[in-house]
This record gives sequence, C-alpha cells and structure tokens, in this order.
Amino acid sequence: SRLLVYAVLGAVGLAVFTFAASTRRSFEATLLRARGQAYAVDGDTVIDSFSLHLFNKRDTVGRFDVELPSDGGLTFELGPTPFEVPPTSDVRVDVTVRAARKGLREREFKIVIRRDDGETKDVEARFVGPTS
Repeated sequence: SRLLVYAVLGAVGLAVFTFAASTRRSFEATLLRARGQAYAVDGDTVIDSFSLHLFNKRDTVGRFDVELPSDGGLTFELGPTPFEVPPTSDVRVDVTVRAARKGLREREFKIVIRRDDGETKDVEARFVGPTS
C-alpha cells in the first residue's frame, strides 16, 4: 500500500511538472505607470507616462516588437522597435500616451509584445486624466 501511495504522489508530481514546463514563458512583460503624477496636462493635451519592463528569460538575445493599439483618441509614443534584450536580462522602455483633454474619458488599453519566435503577451493599463 505504501508503494501505491508513492506511485500516486510521483504521478501527481510529474503532472504538476509537465504543466509548469508547458506553460512557461520565455519572457515577462509589465506596463507600469511612471513614478510621480498619474498624468500631466499640456494645454489641451493630457499625457500619461508608462514604463514597459521586459525580462528575457532565455540564454539567447531576444528581439521584441510592440504592437500599439489604434484606439481612436489615444496617441502612443515609443522608441524604435523592434528592440533587443540581452540573454537573461531586462530593459525598460518609456511609453507616452496622449489624448485631447476635450471629451476625455478614462479607459483601458492593451499593448501586445511579440517575440521574434512568435510568442506574445498582452499588457494592459488604464489611461487617466482630469475629470473636469
């Protein structure tokens, strides 16, 4: 009976390992609001600043492209893409989002990060601004 318990525990362990290995990503990406004020106002424009943090988990250089939404009313600024992340390293990329103050509404947006091997990850954030 003890042998049967060990066999069942071994099978459960193998199943957990297989699941963990099959869902492992080769990179992590997060989009965080920049430190300081949540937003800035420049005349008739509201500006939100974010930092895109990419971590390459592989032991080879990763080339990443960023797919920005074409959401009417939001304009995105990002450095040149694609960009490279050294093996087992990370980079931070500034992302600036602008919108007209007139008729402004807070809303979610999604940025898609695509690795050169086709793996993708969606990161989401919220555009905020003055309510009046």
